[in-house]
Amino acid sequence: MIAAKDKELLRRLKIGHVLNAANGCPCPFPDEVIYHCCYLDDEVEVDLSPHFATCYDFIGMYLEFASRFMNTIFNSLRKENGLNNDGAVLVHCEAGISRSSSIVLSYLMRKKGMTLEEAFLHTRSKKPNVNPTIFCPFSLIIFLFQIGPNIGFFKQLMAYEQSLFGKTSFSVEDYYTATFVRLGDVDVESCV
Repeated sequence: MIAAKDKELLRRLKIGHVLNAANGCPCPFPDEVIYHCCYLDDEVEVDLSPHFATCYDFIGMYLEFASRFMNTIFNSLRKENGLNNDGAVLVHCEAGISRSSSIVLSYLMRKKGMTLEEAFLHTRSKKPNVNPTIFCPFSLIIFLFQIGPNIGFFKQLMAYEQSLFGKTSFSVEDYYTATFVRLGDVDVESCV
């Protein structure tokens, strides 16, 4: 969310399009940035899947638009305001861990034909910087997140992968193993 509020950073990274997946997060530059807002809560019971198609369209449309029409009047007007429309799309939520990564994973599965596992590993390799500490109510565990859709979102991504490819590549157990670094012998299911 910090990047989405930093006009200089958006300018430097040539981001002219922002997909906001955070509930209650403002869109601070509506005259200079094109926004798509989902306003989602990071809760297991939230149904993220209806947003996959519109988010895919937003990301894809603007990446393609920017690559085809870089010199249009539209881009000139945006550059007058100090921001570029060069095809970069920022997908963000509150902490950049669950909602935004879920949207990116769904996009990569559909656009690039990646399995959920491939999309997860690829995205995690590009975003190794988030390390919050979370405590399980039943045991003391430290989870080190890079990206980590909540379990409800992950199950929706599994269902989406099933609908795209007729199979799933990543079980819940595989997801926990790939996502969480466990310290000690702990029953991960007790934390869900």
